[in-house]
Amino acid sequence: MCLVARNSVGTLRPECRQMGENFLCKTSELVIPKTVFQPTQTTRTLSKIYDGYDSNREIIDLGGCKTLITSQNQNQSYLTIESYFDFTNIIKNETSLIHATGALLEDFTEATFICTNDCNYDVKSNSSTNSIKIVLSRSRTSGRLSQAESHKRMTEIANLHDQCSSL
Repeated sequence: MCLVARNSVGTLRPECRQMGENFLCKTSELVIPKTVFQPTQTTRTLSKIYDGYDSNREIIDLGGCKTLITSQNQNQSYLTIESYFDFTNIIKNETSLIHATGALLEDFTEATFICTNDCNYDVKSNSSTNSIKIVLSRSRTSGRLSQAESHKRMTEIANLHDQCSSL
């Protein structure tokens, strides 16, 4: 992984230290061995929901509507864990699909699940929240989903609600 020691305003990143004219930067990742994971009802439903911006993520079912969201690692034998999602305590009537506008030309659609307690652990920030946000558009700049595509995703979100509420 290539890491720049200073950010765009010149501040030294916390994981870096200066050693004379050079910098030493140490980072860590939470990884799991890459094996063949069998798709489950939960991972198939989540894949239909993602189907776009984040669809290159490998979704690993831990059972009981709890999942790991992973990405490729530089070491091809491992997957990098990005997030842990627990869909067992999502509040059905507070789940939303929003069409958002970010910076210039960044229109996208995002699903937000609200939970009764912490349900999303983000490895990079080492923090937990009671909401899960998933970008559904093809990319951050691809635009909002059509009404038909939004309806299709909401149907899959309802399926996920039904699967997880029965546990």
